[in-house]
Amino acid sequence: MRRRGERFLYNNYNPLLTGMVLERATGSSVAQYMAEVLWQPMGAGADGSWSIDSAGSGFEKMESGVNARAMDYARFGYLVAHEGAVGGRQVVRAEWLRRATAKDTTSDPAPQYQYGWWVDVEREGRFYAHGNHGQFVYVDPATDVVVVRLGAGYGIDPEAWVEVLRTVADDVGGG
Repeated sequence: MRRRGERFLYNNYNPLLTGMVLERATGSSVAQYMAEVLWQPMGAGADGSWSIDSAGSGFEKMESGVNARAMDYARFGYLVAHEGAVGGRQVVRAEWLRRATAKDTTSDPAPQYQYGWWVDVEREGRFYAHGNHGQFVYVDPATDVVVVRLGAGYGIDPEAWVEVLRTVADDVGGG
């Protein structure tokens, strides 16, 4: 018999609900809130947006639909690599980011996934964001390397992409 907390089950319902709560609590769209509290403070070159489920509802898909330029994804990775600070300003709480990007099995059996971030269990301290269609933001804070991969499809297995990104970070960062 399997006990509670012994099996990892990825689902995207929690981010969807978070988006709904955020819209109601702030009175603005997720994209507008993101622009004001994250994108502008981190120095993004263009507004980010969220894919919507339909033109009729305009519901922003928090689980998989953030859209941005490659440089802004890189800026986002840089922000997270620097514990949420950029230009002397704390944009995201450092403690939350530490928990979101660290291997942890104390309450969840999946050491590789925390708070929407995937943890590279092959390289200590590294982590990545993984989009629905093969987009990645791979981060190595120790060497200050952020690798961005955009795409409309995987082309190869997602785990193979992680290996490619890991190798690029190794080569660029000297690891």
